[in-house]
Amino acid sequence: MARYMPVETFIWNDDKFPYASDECQDVWFHLFTNPLSNSLGLYKASVAGLAEEKNRNGSWPLKRYREGFNEAIALGFLEYDEKAMLIYFPHFFEASRRANHPKSINAIKNWGRLWREIPDSPLKGKCYHALKGILQGYAQGMMVAFED
Repeated sequence: MARYMPVETFIWNDDKFPYASDECQDVWFHLFTNPLSNSLGLYKASVAGLAEEKNRNGSWPLKRYREGFNEAIALGFLEYDEKAMLIYFPHFFEASRRANHPKSINAIKNWGRLWREIPDSPLKGKCYHALKGILQGYAQGMMVAFED
């Protein structure tokens, strides 16, 4: 089954993204759209492993990848828990990013499946609060599915 991640074209209207280095932008797109990414905006991966995947053609050594990765962190595009190896997109569920919000109870149930695979981390707590926050305006059934 194919998985799709919505990347909104408004990213180019952001106050920081268009001015980030090419390395930062490319690494961000790789992090956001690689096969490990998911509908939570939080997933487990090592920077070295991601860099190795990106380096298939030999033009992305680990040092270059880490520079773009660290810039993305410094600009607030992502957060990383090195101990738990978790990548988190803190703006993933903002109100303006409706494409990432759940479309059905089944989407929320899928979150639960993904959630169990993610190790404990402060980033997991941040994601939980973001998820709970967007569901406040949804039907009660959505909140019940989330709490289950």
